[in-house]
Amino acid sequence: LHLYCLQVPIPKVPTIIVAALSIPDNLTAAKLFEYSQEILMGLLAQKVCVASYAADGSTVEQAIQTLIQEGATRTEEIRIKHPADDGTVHHDIVVPIYYFGSQPIAILQDPKHLLKTFCNNVFSGAQVPILPNHPILCSDIRAMAMSDSPIYKRDVVNVNRQDNNAATRLFSGATLKWLLSHCPELRGLIIFLFICGEMIDAYQSCTLSIDERVQMILRAQFFFEFWEKFIKVGGYSKAKHFISPQCANIVKILISGFLQLVVIYCIYGGKYALLPWLLCTEAVEHVFGMCQQIVKDFTMHDFHLVVPKLFLKLREAFFQAHTSDGKAHASGYSHTHTNFCDINLGALSSFPTNDQLNEASARAYSEAQLIFAYLGLTPKQLCGSVMRLPTIASWYADEDPEDKSDSDTDSVLNTNKDNDPTNYQVLIDKADCQLPQLNDKAITEAFSDDASHISTVLTSIGKSLAKSLPPVNVNERANAFELDAAVDLSELVRLRFLHQTKHAASGICTIGTAVDPSSTSVLSKPLSKCQKILREFTQIIKKQEDQGVGTGLENSPNPTSKNGNSVNAAAALKANATKQLLRRRKIFKEAGLPEPVWDACINSINCLHTAEFDAAGYGFAVSSNKNLGLILFLTIYSKGGGNHGKHGWVKHVASITAASNIVIQVYQHHFGTKF
Repeated sequence: LHLYCLQVPIPKVPTIIVAALSIPDNLTAAKLFEYSQEILMGLLAQKVCVASYAADGSTVEQAIQTLIQEGATRTEEIRIKHPADDGTVHHDIVVPIYYFGSQPIAILQDPKHLLKTFCNNVFSGAQVPILPNHPILCSDIRAMAMSDSPIYKRDVVNVNRQDNNAATRLFSGATLKWLLSHCPELRGLIIFLFICGEMIDAYQSCTLSIDERVQMILRAQFFFEFWEKFIKVGGYSKAKHFISPQCANIVKILISGFLQLVVIYCIYGGKYALLPWLLCTEAVEHVFGMCQQIVKDFTMHDFHLVVPKLFLKLREAFFQAHTSDGKAHASGYSHTHTNFCDINLGALSSFPTNDQLNEASARAYSEAQLIFAYLGLTPKQLCGSVMRLPTIASWYADEDPEDKSDSDTDSVLNTNKDNDPTNYQVLIDKADCQLPQLNDKAITEAFSDDASHISTVLTSIGKSLAKSLPPVNVNERANAFELDAAVDLSELVRLRFLHQTKHAASGICTIGTAVDPSSTSVLSKPLSKCQKILREFTQIIKKQEDQGVGTGLENSPNPTSKNGNSVNAAAALKANATKQLLRRRKIFKEAGLPEPVWDACINSINCLHTAEFDAAGYGFAVSSNKNLGLILFLTIYSKGGGNHGKHGWVKHVASITAASNIVIQVYQHHFGTKF
């Protein structure tokens, strides 16, 4: 089902279902673009001022948005000056405005979808994001979930990758505060959560002014710009150690899209308030969720039948401001776009001028610089600022050109006259006839005299030049944020609590967790005897259910038990690891490597652990240039069996080939037993 909805960005106005298409799974982006184009042009023909077109982050939907941009009648560009001062060339920030006839339209993605994509990038072992000196590891978040942190264990263990609440809790102010209190050494994770959380709340918050939102968006723009450059300069694989290409593309679309919205609303004279949380795909997901409440596994025929009831339920949700439970976990989609508490329409109707945009850009760039320097690398070090030496002309700047005598000028003119290219061959012939025949001894003496004379001349010239040269102006400062320095990041925590939504503030786990005083959350009360009995009865009833509500897997008597597919996938994973190990042993044996290297001395008795378990996690490795290094195993990922197996964190592996990705820190050999 491909659904098109229209959302009027005004409080308490319900979502309007425009069109619903029954499509196959293999429908191409070009065909879907034809449907989208027809609906978009039809709305514009009916004088509906469409301000934005939003879609989820799938590859097909991104391709459709690209086709829509290419089909624009004309494109105008708004430029924001890049405030960089690192000595390198930076292009202005270009905000394209796509016109369809006389109507400008912004291209957007869904911020909540991006937040879940950020989480999945960290939880998946397909890539390991690395910031300067600090990798972002799933094991660190897992350890946080196992303690008295604001996130639930279910947010990390067997996580539902579509769980909005789990992603919101991870990027909340309470989580950032807990990390700074308990794990301040995890600088990479702290900064990642702050930057990404602020970027999403630039869309989701109901209270922030437009100027604040622009600054938060541009701060993310510059941070990801620094990060991408660090990956390139550091020689890391962008596919392995940056966010995924799909995630990076969504980030660019969201940043550009918000700036497009600001410009488009300014085009209309700032008469309307900009409510960015209403301009995303959450309304479409809300419609799907309501359909599933009515019919669990609905068909296209069911959808047509429930449309009248959907209109009523949508009106009820908006008028009564229904929102999802923020504390729910493993619950999938969570909808908050109908909540308009504490909305500030005045602040949302005040738009920045071009000068204010440039000022916000300068503030955002300065903040991104300080944040990246906190990770151990300043932007000037990253860009490799060039040392500029004085020119040769400056050596003789004190001399007066009028003091030169006429005789010097005459000698130069005479020399130029004698050095006529037509006389070169004659001069060479004369010189060749006059050269004496030298033996080996005479040649050695001549070279010795020449070397002594050249050395004397160069020494005297070097001393005189050293005295005349002005001091080199190298404006390089040492990094003020050394790893052992105490840096107060309470301002970051304050900003997160100030900018986050009420849904994020009330959705954290508060059992054994210190809650921010400004939060209205209440500590959970212990269960009474009656509640415990009711829970036990509920568990018994669930186990005795004969049939599930839905179809497919949910129709089985006990859908939570391990089925044949999971058992077969585990067996396939073990068989594949054994096959790869035999292949590895054969190759290493033919290469003449010692036998302990064949399986890296890893087996079911001596498993490969990370450093956090049983004081293990160290080993030796030989690099491609044949240098020995001591390695520390930071985390291990293993890919599940089957055709679509996913990478996931594991505590240990019993075979070196069972690991899909191993994150290590290498210590180079210094001397003796020192690394």
